[in-house]
Amino acid sequence: RMPIEERPYYLLALGDFDILSMEFQYFLQSFGATGRLAFPNPHAYRKYAEKIIRYEADLDDSEPPGPTYIATDYDDVNARNYTELVQPLAAVPDLPKPREVLARGRAYKERVLEVLRRVPPRSPLLIFAHGFEHLTTRGRPVEAVFEDMRQFQGSLMLDDFLGPRPLGSTAGLLCATDVV
Repeated sequence: RMPIEERPYYLLALGDFDILSMEFQYFLQSFGATGRLAFPNPHAYRKYAEKIIRYEADLDDSEPPGPTYIATDYDDVNARNYTELVQPLAAVPDLPKPREVLARGRAYKERVLEVLRRVPPRSPLLIFAHGFEHLTTRGRPVEAVFEDMRQFQGSLMLDDFLGPRPLGSTAGLLCATDVV
């Protein structure tokens, strides 16, 4: 019953699919931008929160390094993100000069990982890519698809993503396990 202008836009669902269903997450997305954080046990949530608190405590007042922009060329939307957002931002003289721009069909998994390894702490990072999602089980065992969803749903689809993919394959996907 809260007026829409008072509702938070960014929502974070905590828990795996057995606690909060995908349907409920889709329902929440009708109210705002919804993400999910799912760990296997309560201790993992605590470790994550403590890591964020340590990071925030280590921040100083110095100017962060220039941004890194990565834009996949997977479809027209991301190509437009590059031409209408990344290029104009990179050209603004009052903004810090970008450290690196990876776009125009060059955002392959290995190159993206190389660029990410060079991003200094506190440096802004902007990645334009779609998140992977299962749209069908295509005759695959439902439990196997659910397990694949737990591991890879929302992984970023890079320029070398070729679908449909075998269950368990991370080819062309930037996954949480790649950046931990």
